[in-house]
Amino acid sequence: MKRGMNAMVVPATGIDWSTGWTVFVDQDRSGGLNTGDTTVVQQPALSSYFSATGHGTASETPAYIMFDASGYAKTKTAGFGALTITIARNDLSDTANTEQTRRVVIAKSGRARACKPATDSTCTVTAEE
Repeated sequence: MKRGMNAMVVPATGIDWSTGWTVFVDQDRSGGLNTGDTTVVQQPALSSYFSATGHGTASETPAYIMFDASGYAKTKTAGFGALTITIARNDLSDTANTEQTRRVVIAKSGRARACKPATDSTCTVTAEE
């Protein structure tokens, strides 16, 4: 917002958020990470017992999360877009896995929240608030 440009988060490889991700300022407004963009932070791959999957723009090919200069969650076609990322353990049984699963829900307004689907009925992959 401070720079008046889009900020984006993209997985390290295609659509697999488990491989890590990069947060950057999209200075050339290309909708992807290029050499002229400013990298803010890079997250390395998650431990092998975690999986991370996206819904909404976070599941497209290539996957992305984009905020416009006002902080709204946007799509590459200039629409507003809510999205979620689910982080789950893949080394636990069904009940334990459900208890350990978390979601990051990003509303169209750009508001982000973390929630636990096991105890929050509004914590769905299609949540918009």
